[in-house]
Amino acid sequence: MNRIIIATLLLALVTLPLVGYSKNLEKFDFTFEEPKSIGDKAEQNLVNDDGLFKYHKKMALQGDIEAQRFLWAKYRSGYGVEQNYNKAFKWLKLAAEQGDASSQSSLAYMYERGEGVEINLLESYKWYSLAKEKGDDLAKLALKKYPPIEELKENVEVLKLLQKNSEEGYHWSQYELGKMYFYGEGIPSNYKEGLEWFHKSANQGNTFAQFSLGNIYIKQGKAKLAIEWFTKAAQSGDTDSQTNLGLIYHQGEKGINRDYSKALEWFTMAAKKEDPKAMFKLGLMNEKGQATTKNYKQAIHWYTKAANKGDIDSQINIGFMYLRGKGVVKNYKKASEWFTKAALKGSAKGQLCLGVVYQYGGYGVFKNNIESYKWYSIATFNGEDKEANVRINSLERKMTVTQINRAQILARNWINDHSD
Repeated sequence: MNRIIIATLLLALVTLPLVGYSKNLEKFDFTFEEPKSIGDKAEQNLVNDDGLFKYHKKMALQGDIEAQRFLWAKYRSGYGVEQNYNKAFKWLKLAAEQGDASSQSSLAYMYERGEGVEINLLESYKWYSLAKEKGDDLAKLALKKYPPIEELKENVEVLKLLQKNSEEGYHWSQYELGKMYFYGEGIPSNYKEGLEWFHKSANQGNTFAQFSLGNIYIKQGKAKLAIEWFTKAAQSGDTDSQTNLGLIYHQGEKGINRDYSKALEWFTMAAKKEDPKAMFKLGLMNEKGQATTKNYKQAIHWYTKAANKGDIDSQINIGFMYLRGKGVVKNYKKASEWFTKAALKGSAKGQLCLGVVYQYGGYGVFKNNIESYKWYSIATFNGEDKEANVRINSLERKMTVTQINRAQILARNWINDHSD
């Protein structure tokens, strides 16, 4: 009997669920670890002994909660028996129905994830709530993912309708169902289920689902899979996918070599549809001569188109073109106009550049140390502190205390006026 007790304790230790929480995916999950070593050979034989399993089954049938949980853990983990979620669910439910809080919390999770039973969020909510009443910390944490019960009931009705339509093959319903599950829209997130519905929708040609899969895989570092799905969507005319393919080939990703020619091809497709990011990248590639001959006029053409659609990077780069006289006559006034557009949108880089223009003056702009100091201070506040502070220290040697105080007041007023 002592050997059985020892083995039971050992199995309990290796099959207890561990709670994991991933910040990146905001995923709440149970995992089971296989034992690396369970002791000496005699103990190993005891653990794997069919008699021990039969003993626990006999006790479980008599209502012993620990024996029921033992069988649940065995069937769920597949350790020593063939993995079977249906049988795991059956034994766990018996323990939960006897009021065991840990079993209630684990049962709620199985309802939530559809392990051994159809996904049922209302049942999941019910069992988590019962476990929470008994002080189960796991249940308290899990319930934070759920909306209030009345809202949950409404969302579950939407979920049922989408599920019905999705199972009948409607790709838009499959896409919406994928969103609800994957991103946790009104329900606890279920990444596996969401990904499955995205795939079903994408395989029917839904470009939104294809784009979503591309985004998911690129964030997971699976560039080849991302390219596969972005390409399907891009070939169907999806502008965002065309731009994303351009970005992947322009910068290169793990397992994907940089390819300026392919980047240029995809950016050009998206730019023809006036995508600001693609137009900015075309401007950059023309300015630097990437997969094309350097052409400052073409660079300015694409920067201007993107800048007029509000692209801050393009506004700054046009400013630099005028500041340096690249493809245009050097003109600090025009440079400051473009830098100002970016600065007013909160761009620290645009604010820093304005400070430079006013610090040196010329080419249509009067030198103004107070205005320069002001913009350097604002840039520092917004994160461009390293270079801006160096320039502020340089300016202070050329300014009076009164001028410095005036510049600081102007900077504070601007920050206060433009704070959310």
